[in-house]
Amino acid sequence: MNLDEKIRFPIGRFEPHFEFTDEDRKHILDQIPEIAKTLRESVQDLKDEELRTPYRRGGWTITQIVHHLADNDMNAYIRFKRALTEEEPLASSYREDLWASLQEYKDLPLEDSIQLLEILHKRFLTLLRGLQSEQFNRKLRTEVLGTISLDVAIQRLVWHGQHHVAQIKSLKSVTEIGVLNQEGIYPHCPMEIRVVEVGGVSKPQLKHKLQQCSIRMNEYGNKLFDDEKFVISPTKRRLETVELSVRNLGFSDGATTLQLFQMADTLGLQLCPVDLGPFLRIQHLDQPETCTSSPEKGNQAPSGSLTIASEPLHEDDHFPKGFYLRNIEDELWLRGYIADDLHVWNPHDRIIFCRT
Repeated sequence: MNLDEKIRFPIGRFEPHFEFTDEDRKHILDQIPEIAKTLRESVQDLKDEELRTPYRRGGWTITQIVHHLADNDMNAYIRFKRALTEEEPLASSYREDLWASLQEYKDLPLEDSIQLLEILHKRFLTLLRGLQSEQFNRKLRTEVLGTISLDVAIQRLVWHGQHHVAQIKSLKSVTEIGVLNQEGIYPHCPMEIRVVEVGGVSKPQLKHKLQQCSIRMNEYGNKLFDDEKFVISPTKRRLETVELSVRNLGFSDGATTLQLFQMADTLGLQLCPVDLGPFLRIQHLDQPETCTSSPEKGNQAPSGSLTIASEPLHEDDHFPKGFYLRNIEDELWLRGYIADDLHVWNPHDRIIFCRT
C-alpha cells in the first residue's frame, strides 16, 4: 500500500472474513453503536473552518464525511431488509460523490446526521439481533463486492464507519487542526525555493554527471539509484521545490513519515519524484558544510542534511526510502536512507517537497 493509499485507507482496505461463529457475529454487532459515539467525539469542539478542511487533497471535508455516513447507512439498512425479504436482490448503488456536492451537505448541522445515525443504528441492531443464525447466510448482489452474505455485509458496514472516522482522526492528528493559516506554518514561514531541471538524460549519463561533480554516494544511495524501478524521465522538465523544517509543517514535537506527508498534502505540497534527488544534488553545490565532529543520534536525520520527500519505490522497510543531501567537510553526498512508517522526524529536520 503506497502513501496515498495509507492516507485514504488509514485502517486498511476492507478484507472480509467468511468463516463466522455466533460469537464473531456478536462482536461485530457490538461495534455498531460505537461508530456514532466515536464520530461525535471526533468532531466535537471543531470550528467551521476545521469542518470544511478536506482530510486529504481532493478528498471530502469532515462535514461531507459525517453526512455521507448517515446517507450510506440509510441505504445499507434498506438493502439488509431487501435481502431478508427477497431472493438475492441487487443492491442498487448511488452517486455518493454527487450526493456529497448537494447544498444540504453544507447547510445541515452535523448533529442532525449524527443523531440520525444513532437512531438508525438502534433500529439496525434491533433487526439484526432478532435474526436466526441461518438468516445471516442470505445474500445480496452488489456492484463492488459481487454477491455477498449478510455476514459480510455487516462487516462492510462496520468497516465503512470506522474507516471514515479514522480519516477524521488522522486529519486532526496531523494538523492539530488549529495550525492552519498560522504564522510560522507553511506558507507563512521561512523556506528555501529552488527550481530544478529534471530528466532528459539516461541513467549512465546521470551517473557520469554525478561523478564529474565529485558527488559521493553511500551504499543505500547506490542501491536506490541502480534499482530497476528508479526511472529517469526522458523528457526534461522544471520542478519547483520547497525546503522547510518539520516544525514549519505544524509539528513542534516532531512527526512520523505518514503524518508529515499527509500534512504536506493538506497544505498543498507534493511528494517529489524520486529521480529529483540526483538532479538536485548536481544543481545544489553550495550546501552548507557539516563537521564530522557534530554529534549524531542513530536512526535520525543527520545534522545539516536535506531529505527529499518522495514515494518509496518498494514497501520493504529494509530498502532505501529515498535520498538525502549532505555536505561533510566539503564533500558533497547523495545518500539513501532507511525508515519505516513509525520513524519520527525531529522538528528541526529539513525536508524538501515539490509544489505546482
